[in-house]
Amino acid sequence: MVFEMTKMISVDICMLLLYDENMSFKINIRGVQVVCDTPTDVKEILAEFAEDSVPNGPQSGGVDNGVAAVLATLTKSQRSFLELLANSEEVTDAQAREALGLGNNNKALAGVRAAIHKRFKNSGVPHPVQMEKRFRGGVRSYCYSVSDQDSATLKTIFAN
Repeated sequence: MVFEMTKMISVDICMLLLYDENMSFKINIRGVQVVCDTPTDVKEILAEFAEDSVPNGPQSGGVDNGVAAVLATLTKSQRSFLELLANSEEVTDAQAREALGLGNNNKALAGVRAAIHKRFKNSGVPHPVQMEKRFRGGVRSYCYSVSDQDSATLKTIFAN
């Protein structure tokens, strides 16, 4: 028998507690699984994360640890794409492909974007990339950007 309970500690941390047949507790914290043998261990971990979290905002130093955790899981090309966006006001699809060395069509760039979106979505952290479709002279192009706040967060994380 499996018992499931979801407890929201803050905006950034959502835990899923599973109790399995082996009499152990499995806690998923931002995609990392922790196994506890007793309810006391679970309470200690919950208390520790409750103390570390700041409701409704970023963690210490103005950097959102949820974003940092997602960035740590990205591949080199995905991180490079976000770094390019953080350091530019806006980037066209052609500029992004050239900077990442992705050839002359958007298929590879779409894969990079989709992977980034999936990582952020699965972690529960808002996706920072904004996309705008443009038509000029019958030619479709895309323009990507991040907000000033997201840009500052990304720059701070990439600097470390």
